[in-house]
Amino acid sequence: MISPLSQPQLSMFLASQGLDDKSGNYQQALLFKLPPTIDLQRFKKALEAFVAAHPYILSHVKEVEGVPCMEQTEETWTAEIKEIENIDQVRRTFAQPMDLHKDRLFRMELYKTPEAAYFYADFHHIIADGACIPIMLQDLGAAYEGREISAEKMNGADVAREE
Repeated sequence: MISPLSQPQLSMFLASQGLDDKSGNYQQALLFKLPPTIDLQRFKKALEAFVAAHPYILSHVKEVEGVPCMEQTEETWTAEIKEIENIDQVRRTFAQPMDLHKDRLFRMELYKTPEAAYFYADFHHIIADGACIPIMLQDLGAAYEGREISAEKMNGADVAREE
């Protein structure tokens, strides 16, 4: 499904293209050290339920007749648990700039080290802002506890169409 960019999304797109966005300045990367009692398989399923309830985050930018738009894909997203020796190797490389035309505008990964488990999330500001983080955490908590996550009533495509 293709939809227009909202005015804030268009501004963010144009600004990030002006910098060639090699800096990742328009992304917010978050690292959470998970409690030692967490069930990683259950958390993995909670992440997948979150994405299923908010499918707009599966979008990327597509230019249609020279106009940047959002294209929401119909793909299914699956989380992985990656076993690594040390989280520092991920800290240095995770928040890589995104190709807005090719990449998903988010990355979420689970890491397991011999000492701890971590959840890493990286969102481009075109798809999510700081106000989205509490919603994500609330939905992840609900899904982890086995509660159903309500599908979003209005997503970025709906907002852009109403402008």
